[in-house]
Amino acid sequence: MALFAAPVAAQQVVPCEGLIDVTMVSEPWEAYSRSYAEGAIRLFEAYVAPTMAAGAVIGVLHPVPGDPYPFRACSAVVFDGAAGPYFAEALIMDATAGYDPSRGLTVRVPVRFPDGRQPIPAVEITINQATGVVSVK
Repeated sequence: MALFAAPVAAQQVVPCEGLIDVTMVSEPWEAYSRSYAEGAIRLFEAYVAPTMAAGAVIGVLHPVPGDPYPFRACSAVVFDGAAGPYFAEALIMDATAGYDPSRGLTVRVPVRFPDGRQPIPAVEITINQATGVVSVK
């Protein structure tokens, strides 16, 4: 008899395009967004499914190396769980950050889930400005 472990819930980074528009950014913006790296990086909560108890994602605006225009890319961090891809809330103002030159900026954003279960206490997002890569752990 083979034993199978249940998959561990994780997060994914996906493009914002088609998922987030500016009207979905939680307000007030001062409470639901923070900037880092002298304003080059901004994290924000967007509520993309307003009819659900869990409809929040974490948006990341970040530079694109080598881009001749001063625009930033937008990546979204979603939850990869059985109940769906959203958090109930991303506590952006409670985020903590650290910088490692070899990895980039790492921000830990506490999150909540609608059912009260906490498969993860925080999402760890790393933004490497040198490569333009956003990753989660």
